[in-house]
Amino acid sequence: MLANFPTATLSILAVLFGSGSAYACDTRHAYNHTKVDWWVSFSNSSTCSIGAQHGRSCWVPPGATADLHYDTFTVSSTKITLSTRINPIKCRIRKTAQGLPPCTWDVTYSYNLAECRLLHNGNTGPVVLNDPANGDVVFYGPVN
Repeated sequence: MLANFPTATLSILAVLFGSGSAYACDTRHAYNHTKVDWWVSFSNSSTCSIGAQHGRSCWVPPGATADLHYDTFTVSSTKITLSTRINPIKCRIRKTAQGLPPCTWDVTYSYNLAECRLLHNGNTGPVVLNDPANGDVVFYGPVN
């Protein structure tokens, strides 16, 4: 029966109902291998979760891993922002007291997402993108 459908019709149906692979990001991860907290935030309905935290942004403490939940329907317009402070002590105290990102950031990176892959120009600083899987983030070295 599908053999009688024009190719354009099948393409439209795949977009409307999901083709099973085009934009299925599933859950990706942010791995923090540094000695500083990182703040992960999204521009749309994608979310981040770690422990009891769940929302459009979350703190990822040293040694922790956060789950990144890219919204399947807005994945092509997703922007992820990754921020940290070189000296996080003052930031951590204010964060605990206020429960919000209270600091000006020393380091901030923003990337767009296309088909579950974080786009970049090759210079990502102390952050590895799309490894071990597309959409993953690894914070790895000293932040200078």
